Amino acid sequence: LLPKILSFLFMTMLLTFLFLLDIHALGRILLTLSPLLFHQAQALQTILFQTFFSMLISSFKLFLITGSLCFLGLLILQIDHALFLSLLAAAFDSMPLIGIGFILLPYTIYLFLIQSNKAFSLLLLYLIITGLRFFIEPKILSKQLDIPLLLHLTMMFICSYLFGWIGFFYAPIFCVLLLIWYKEKQKG
Repeated sequence: LLPKILSFLFMTMLLTFLFLLDIHALGRILLTLSPLLFHQAQALQTILFQTFFSMLISSFKLFLITGSLCFLGLLILQIDHALFLSLLAAAFDSMPLIGIGFILLPYTIYLFLIQSNKAFSLLLLYLIITGLRFFIEPKILSKQLDIPLLLHLTMMFICSYLFGWIGFFYAPIFCVLLLIWYKEKQKG
């Protein structure tokens, strides 16, 4: 099941990226059909690239926060190879739907077999990092994209309801497009 989910996620993101790269070919067709539509498509392309770049920056900020918290926690717990484990956990946390638990939970099970007190401490560290990330991720992404937090959270709820778990990834894009539409309505 996990390989199917990962391959679907990878293909969705790859096709979205390829669509954005090939938008010039669509633009030439639109230019032939309607110059106004062409200029609107160009503006949309610019906005989508800026949105993806902002999402990448916020993902890097979350990587740094998660990695730092994990590293400090592993150092406090005196776990060997703390830097490597924290970087690996933060890297997996940056991937959609995988999270820090992909590294910390199996390591917790391993530690439970060897030292149960460290395993419980590591499980607590996992819960703390996951809880903090749950609260700060929408705030960082909203600030980076310059969208209101309430709009972002509402759009995440609506998109996840309509599209399932993949809706979480498209919610920021829909927020940006909704704000652009609203600003254009205010102008006209």
